[in-house]
Amino acid sequence: MVNNALDNKITIVALCSALNGVGGTSRHLLNLYSNLNRSKYRFLIAYCSNKKDDVERFFLDGGVRKEDLFCFPISKGAMFIPLIMRLRRLFIRENADIVHTFFLHSDIIGFLSAMLSGKIRLISSVEGKFLLDKVNGVNKLKQACYMIANLLIRRFFYRTIAVSAALKEEVIACYKPAMGSTIVVNVGIGIPSDKEIDEVSLARGKRGYPVVATAARFSKDKRLECFLRAIPDIVKEIPKARFIIAGSGDQEAVLRLLAADLGISSIVSFYGWFNNIKKFMEEIDVFVMTSAREGCPIALLEALSFSSPVVAFDVPGVKEIIVNGGNGILVEPFDLRKLSSAVTRVCRDSEYAKMLGKNGRNLVQVKFGIKTEVDLIEKLYSSAVNF
Repeated sequence: MVNNALDNKITIVALCSALNGVGGTSRHLLNLYSNLNRSKYRFLIAYCSNKKDDVERFFLDGGVRKEDLFCFPISKGAMFIPLIMRLRRLFIRENADIVHTFFLHSDIIGFLSAMLSGKIRLISSVEGKFLLDKVNGVNKLKQACYMIANLLIRRFFYRTIAVSAALKEEVIACYKPAMGSTIVVNVGIGIPSDKEIDEVSLARGKRGYPVVATAARFSKDKRLECFLRAIPDIVKEIPKARFIIAGSGDQEAVLRLLAADLGISSIVSFYGWFNNIKKFMEEIDVFVMTSAREGCPIALLEALSFSSPVVAFDVPGVKEIIVNGGNGILVEPFDLRKLSSAVTRVCRDSEYAKMLGKNGRNLVQVKFGIKTEVDLIEKLYSSAVNF
């Protein structure tokens, strides 16, 4: 039964307890906020962050109303109890119908808070590694605790949404009874118009040199050092090439130091995060993704939507999107020689690059539009409150 009797809207509180920078999850939350039917749904964003100002600025610049944003301090150890009580008060005050959590830590916090708040439906989204590991700074003891917590709470979730088939398999492997309640809903993005594509192509054509770029949160699992280490070999073949690394995060100082050590600082631009995707795409010719693992990467989908040829590591999540030689090039993970060779080929062979870009755009139009995702999410929300 919907609590919001006054306006008859379903109120969803999206909860991410570790939104420590701008990345795929924050951009996904913004897309959902911007595209859900406002006459039927209220979508509030609650998050914990050690980059509060950066994340808040991203959401506000993207059109989120300040009154729809709720930031809480990062909880450590016993401090998670005050966080749970603060969330409980938020859920009650805002008459939450659904708590939609993102990642396992949020599942645990959201479950405890919702159970103390009354009858609230729980929905979970899995967008990256389900059971956190040492790459996320989680040792084996903590990993075991997360596993036990998952076994205890998973059955209370109305649905668990995995953004890729690989992540669905991971959820089920951790909790087999979730097989029937775990579904795949691919991330959706806004599709640029044909006019925008023409404008981007025109801007790219004015340069006399190729620009190779990547965009990601600066964290260890994105393996951005691989992108930087491949640059010297690319420059040997294409001396005029220039490079962009867009994003932010805890690894930025390390990456800048590596660029200096490799002697490539003068040809690598650290771009920061961007809201104007079209402008960014006008500035690049080839998009590279060096992640060790992915869910359904928004940055990759956005590059494909603008007909950018893509070179990426052949890892779960990515290989559900890229067909090698069809709409992009997949190379063996962490093989820098093959990575630089593939990028060089795309830079030199303009017809091949155009073919990859065209096929990539066609895929995104058919399978990864934001309307497709939002339609599925809205049906899920409606069925949850009427269950």
